[in-house]
Amino acid sequence: MNRVLAVLLGLMLVLSGCLGGEDVIDNDTEPEPVLLDTDGDGVPDVDDDDDDGDTWTDIDELNCESDSLLASSVPSDVDNDGVCDTRDNDKDGDTWSNIDEEACGTDPLLASDMPTDGDEDGVCDALDEDTDGDAFADGIETQCGSDPLDVTSIPTDMDGDGICDALDDDKDGDGVNNDDDFAPEDPDKSEGIQGCTNEAAFNYNQAAEVDDDSCFTLADAEAAVMTAMTGIVSSTFNSEFMDDVPMTMTMVLENENMRLIKVALTADNGEEMSISYLVDGNSFVQVEQIIPADEEEGTEAVHDLFLVNDAYYAATMGETGWSHCEFDGDAWYCVDLFDEDDNLLFNANSQSETYHVFECNDGSTIVVSDVNDGTQDCADGSDEPMMQDDGRTYQCDDGTTVSFSVVNNGEEDCADGSDEPVFIDSFTCNNGDTIPGFFVNDGGEDCDEGEDEPYYDFESYETSTFLCDDGTEILFSYVNDGDEDCADGEDEPEYIFIEDSYFDCADGSTSIDLSSVNDGVADCPDSSDEDDGTGTQTYDCLYSGETIDFAYVNDGDYDCEDETDEPYYYEEPTGVFVCDDGEEIDFVFVNDGGDDCSDGSDEPTYDIDELTDFTCDDGSVIAFSAANDGHDDCPEGEDEPAYEEVEYTSFECSSGDMIPLSWVNDGTDDCPAGDDEPSYDPVTQSELSTYECLYSSETIALSSVNDDQYDCEDGTDEPDYEQEDTSEWTCDDGSDTFGISHLNDGNRDCSDGSDEAQFDIEDENSLLCLNGEEIAVSQFNDGHYDCSDGSDEEDYWQCDDGSDIIPFSYINDGWESCGDGSDESVVEDTNIIDCFGQDGGTVLASEFQDGWDDCANGWDEMDFEQEDECEWQEGAGWMCASAMFPTDETYQYWEGADENGRAVIGLNATNDDGSSMVALFDASTHAFLTMQETNYNEDGELEGGGVITTEAYDASIAEMMVVDTTLDVHAPPFALMFDGEPMSMEDDRIFTCNDGSEVPFSYVNDGEEDCSDGEDEPVYEMTEYSEFYCSADDEFIPLSWVNDGEDDCSDGEDEDDGTGTQTYTCWGSEETIAFEYVNDGNYDCEDESDEPYYEEEETSEWNCDDGTLILLSAVNNGHQDCDDGSDESPTGHGHGYGGYGVVTMGIAESMELGQWSYGEGTDMIEIVFMNCASFDEVTTQLTYDTYLLPSDCGEELARYSLSEVMDGDVVGMFASMDEGQLGFYVDEDFELEGWNTVRLSTPNGEYADENPEVVLPAPGVGFALVAMLGAAMLAGRRDE
Repeated sequence: MNRVLAVLLGLMLVLSGCLGGEDVIDNDTEPEPVLLDTDGDGVPDVDDDDDDGDTWTDIDELNCESDSLLASSVPSDVDNDGVCDTRDNDKDGDTWSNIDEEACGTDPLLASDMPTDGDEDGVCDALDEDTDGDAFADGIETQCGSDPLDVTSIPTDMDGDGICDALDDDKDGDGVNNDDDFAPEDPDKSEGIQGCTNEAAFNYNQAAEVDDDSCFTLADAEAAVMTAMTGIVSSTFNSEFMDDVPMTMTMVLENENMRLIKVALTADNGEEMSISYLVDGNSFVQVEQIIPADEEEGTEAVHDLFLVNDAYYAATMGETGWSHCEFDGDAWYCVDLFDEDDNLLFNANSQSETYHVFECNDGSTIVVSDVNDGTQDCADGSDEPMMQDDGRTYQCDDGTTVSFSVVNNGEEDCADGSDEPVFIDSFTCNNGDTIPGFFVNDGGEDCDEGEDEPYYDFESYETSTFLCDDGTEILFSYVNDGDEDCADGEDEPEYIFIEDSYFDCADGSTSIDLSSVNDGVADCPDSSDEDDGTGTQTYDCLYSGETIDFAYVNDGDYDCEDETDEPYYYEEPTGVFVCDDGEEIDFVFVNDGGDDCSDGSDEPTYDIDELTDFTCDDGSVIAFSAANDGHDDCPEGEDEPAYEEVEYTSFECSSGDMIPLSWVNDGTDDCPAGDDEPSYDPVTQSELSTYECLYSSETIALSSVNDDQYDCEDGTDEPDYEQEDTSEWTCDDGSDTFGISHLNDGNRDCSDGSDEAQFDIEDENSLLCLNGEEIAVSQFNDGHYDCSDGSDEEDYWQCDDGSDIIPFSYINDGWESCGDGSDESVVEDTNIIDCFGQDGGTVLASEFQDGWDDCANGWDEMDFEQEDECEWQEGAGWMCASAMFPTDETYQYWEGADENGRAVIGLNATNDDGSSMVALFDASTHAFLTMQETNYNEDGELEGGGVITTEAYDASIAEMMVVDTTLDVHAPPFALMFDGEPMSMEDDRIFTCNDGSEVPFSYVNDGEEDCSDGEDEPVYEMTEYSEFYCSADDEFIPLSWVNDGEDDCSDGEDEDDGTGTQTYTCWGSEETIAFEYVNDGNYDCEDESDEPYYEEEETSEWNCDDGTLILLSAVNNGHQDCDDGSDESPTGHGHGYGGYGVVTMGIAESMELGQWSYGEGTDMIEIVFMNCASFDEVTTQLTYDTYLLPSDCGEELARYSLSEVMDGDVVGMFASMDEGQLGFYVDEDFELEGWNTVRLSTPNGEYADENPEVVLPAPGVGFALVAMLGAAMLAGRRDE
């Protein structure tokens, strides 16, 4: 039984009286009981408070749930305080009750594990609402951001309203919520300064405290343009080309799709020729072409407006991207590379290549395009030339020295500026043109109005007059000046026009004036000068080589590029002038600056005092103007040139000596070895000596040299003489000496002008010195300093060897003007760079971007441009999103209003050449509005410009895209080029042979004998056309009779005499050969004139129906030789069996304004066969393609889809497509009767040859600007 139950039972018995007390059995009667003493301490358990002797009373053990009868069972007392744990409120004795420890999360049985109490208030931190005892509850501190465990950390309450700042909506207590308060912690300020706070923005406001979203950056401008492109945008560009004809191109895009393209050219008279293509985005493209009337060609105005199904049109600008683009991970770098034939080298795999990278010596990298650009982009300067000169020095006027390489470099390196020339180096003409300074007063007018040369009012000094027929007098200087001053114009020469153009008749019989061609009268015997109307007759342009329709010859329009299809005339002056002494001269020689009359009366005379004179050898003095005037005025004639004949040809002897060529073959040995005279074989007497022509290199007999006949093709076998002026005259300043022939010749040969006569007459033209002073043009560079700063005279410098004195401006100009080269510095670039890509070569830094490929791969000339978002497109190249606002430009930002008062933002940019850009944006929304560009070329001339406009700026541009769907619909503008024979016409005529048999007329002269005797074909005989002249008989014999063994000349000179001395002179080449070689079967003369020449001569003839006689070979030869045309079979016209090429007409494709196609599916173009009565032959003005325009056509005979033909489903027809170009062939297996016309048509029945752009180039519609437009665009293609 459980010990506890036993104890309890015993206790109950005692308490109930059942044990002990008066009821105890008498000891006498019963034995005394033995009481249980568990701990053996002598005290029975019933009396023992600690039955088991474990120091714990039985009651405590009962309460503490241990066994009071078992000493080993004692209550647990962790803190040994005598109170068992069961009854102990603080089991571990750490002063914290068990309940508090459990609530605070510590171990109530472990004295070392006590709750934390930061503020020592007896409440553990886990239960304490104010852990740090700072009077702020932990939850409040957590929300307010203070530390609930740090008594020193308390929530802030700026306005002291009892709500911490973190929870207070108005922390500074100024009545404005924090979110609306610019300074929420300042009760005195609730609003800040607004503006742009982005430092990268154009409108950055350093004082701004609040960003108001007004910032405008270059990226914003770029993004605004890209956004605008998703709407409607109009672009108009202006330029000039070919004879300053203005061109305007307009494009309208909607959501980046081309809707309208228009090109307009403006003629001198202001009239406009234009072509436009408008796509409605649904079904049609509207085409409009306007051509004004041309009075010179007699054409009327053209205005075509029509529709074409847009299934055949793609509105593209034919863009071509970059051929080579590289990506470095951040940016794209692109360049166009070309092969040796200037074709673009497209590289789809260039993205990973690094040709754009240039590595500096310090290891850093830059773009190769920045090398040799004048700016050090590498920190160590290794991207620029490192120039080193030769060490020469130049002494300044003040005695100091500078490097010679800096002389005349445009910068003053000497303190006194003496290293730079002081000279007026340019002159501005009245029209704004600028000419070099040395052009002024040089004797030739370089400005349009001649203001760069002296101008003298000679009229007030003139004493000579001319008498008109009506008795009035005019100044003689007015005669032959180009203006008629006499009432009847007799003061000007008369001219007659003489034609200098000809036409060779087809039969070779004669030549006639070209003006007689197509004049309605046959002037050639074979009538080949008149067009036969068949459309097959052609004319070959003389020099340019193209072939045109014969009908265009002498029609008033130039159709040949070399203009040889129209007559050419030159003016021949007529009329005579009677000199005062009665002598007559041609009128055109009057007033021409030279005395043609012996008495000089053909030139004006003036009463002007001469300021210069000429001193004769005897001391006498004459007017300087009398020198070199053709008359001896000095007693010994020393005022006139003295000419001597001087030989300029020589002969080199075998010894090396040189003798005049005139001494050769003169009968006297002048060379030591006598080799200047002919030598002969002593036996055969054949000449052994030869002479080699200097330039043409042929070899001739030495006996032919100096014989007064040119035997060398280059003429070097005969002496050449020239008249040389041996007189001498020295300039006043001693600068030069030359012949008298240079005096008064109108050219300034002396630097001081002393070789020309000077007169007392005022020069009315002037110029400004560099210091602002004014002098006469005649004083400029005349050898005297007229400007106080000396800028009117060129400074001079003497070469080191003393041989020459040259203008100072020639120093270091890149050309050696001194014989010793001392005027040029030797400056070398020492920066040698290895070519990229294991090229193996090297290049100087100064050779980068110099226009020449110095590296084999052209790396030094690769000019990369930075691009964005590049993608490769097959057939187009690398297409990139080019920046509208490049980051390397400098922009000016401004704010204002446009013409409508709208607030705008403006960006301006201007380049060094004056080119400019202005872009406008909405000031509020930053939306792109418009951009205007103006471009100038390197000469400062206006080159063109353009305007881009958005619908937001001009709402009217949307109206430009309205298509009139009621207009006529045409097929695309395709023309058919036909190469073949037209369908033949039936001919029932016959030819009767000599034997009576008959053959068809078409068999005559067809190359095959159809008559038994062959009389239907021409008969020829050989006729000799070479002759030999018998001098004794003064007559010619056939050359074939020479050396034939019979004497045909009376003296036998036509036969070789066997001596070896007899010679024969070739007719044309004029060399001399042995006579025995004539008619020996071998050509010994260069011109082959030593052998007989034969030609076939036709002996057969044909009678025309009108009785005239022609050669049989002229029958059926394609040309009408009989006046009645009976010599030709009836010719078919139109199309027939052969090849057909499809050419796209109009401006669209020639200017790459769009592309016409053949359609797809149910819209595909079809081929139609018909019979048409007439055809007009058309030659395009752009490409000179010729095609036929049919008219008067009957019903369609057959129609085939292009796909049928392409698939080979039509017997006798074959078609192919080459790079989008259609071609097809019709052969005789194609079985269809009665057709002579092939046309292209849409499935709806619209014929391509009726499209106005196909009809436009027809004769009679000639507006030169059309051709100019096409030529300009073809030349500008990319090419480019």
